Amino acid sequence: MVALREFYADVAAAVAAVGQTCRACGACCDFDAYGHRLYVTTLELALLTAEPPAAPAGPGRCPYQHGAACAARDRRALGCRVFSCSQAAADAEQAIYARFHERLGRLHAEHGIPYLYLDLPAAAAALAGGDSSSRTAGRHTGGRDMPPRTGTLTVVAFGDSITQASHQEAPYRWVTLVQDQLNRRLSDTAAAVLNAGAGGETSREGLRRLQRDVLDVRPDIVLVEFGGNDATPDDGRQVGLEEFGDNLHLISTECRKIHAQVMILTFPPIIDAWHCWGRHDRYAETNGPNAHVERYRQAARRYACDHRLALIDIARLLEEAARKDSPQSIILPDGVHLTQAGNRIVAQAVADAIVARQRPLSDV
Repeated sequence: MVALREFYADVAAAVAAVGQTCRACGACCDFDAYGHRLYVTTLELALLTAEPPAAPAGPGRCPYQHGAACAARDRRALGCRVFSCSQAAADAEQAIYARFHERLGRLHAEHGIPYLYLDLPAAAAALAGGDSSSRTAGRHTGGRDMPPRTGTLTVVAFGDSITQASHQEAPYRWVTLVQDQLNRRLSDTAAAVLNAGAGGETSREGLRRLQRDVLDVRPDIVLVEFGGNDATPDDGRQVGLEEFGDNLHLISTECRKIHAQVMILTFPPIIDAWHCWGRHDRYAETNGPNAHVERYRQAARRYACDHRLALIDIARLLEEAARKDSPQSIILPDGVHLTQAGNRIVAQAVADAIVARQRPLSDV
């Protein structure tokens, strides 16, 4: 357990470095009321339950909660150490969790300990000889026990403001929704999806943080979404089509060197009449910014096809949804960013693509 305690010390340093603080109010310990679950790995569960809970708790509550206090604060799991009630800290917390969860998996392998990923209340109840409440995988299972999660999947979404999706609160961003779907649909896999989107960035600017935000995480899958800002009217920042293709290739090549699967996303449709570039002279010859950006979408499609990469053409899916319903239902009034419905469409398409690619390990 010395290695795990050293691991937790590193987590504390990472949390402190981003200025995150916990009010220790106990609200998040009532999982059902707060609307989330707490998962623990084999090592975490062993340390946590070295001292059993003083009294059994309901299936939707932490068994170590005593009023607003935690009876196991020095032994608490990674999820507890990283989480705070602040929505503003959600992206930073997700990044820390993804990085350390991957390291936690390596820690199990180094010590020859089988890796399991379990719902804490269910696992604690099972160890105490109680009812698992049919929630061993963090979802309702119709009264049937679900097997523990024995594999991990780390996904990094790398892109611009469409990926960052800061116009929506964290639970409604497509990256968060993808993680939720994967953990429901991949019953034997614990999925962590990291949001590495940065508003306003071109593919050239994204390359500068590729190592830090993507490669250092050692993900299994990288979702690449750029193109809109590459078409900026700013001459100093604009990325031409040839360079855009080169940048996609550099990103893809570096990701594949660490054996990550790469999936390419197209940039969403732009409503010219609503967008701040709508009347810019730069786009007069191409009939508006949306048509201009379409050239970058086509470049992304060609690159994915030529290099046999998965293409998730969210532009076409969103265009179809806008025609079927209305543009206002999919695109925000700024003419480019996505509504909650738009985020759900992207999340569904991305989750479908990832699930379809999850073949048996022997085939990968």
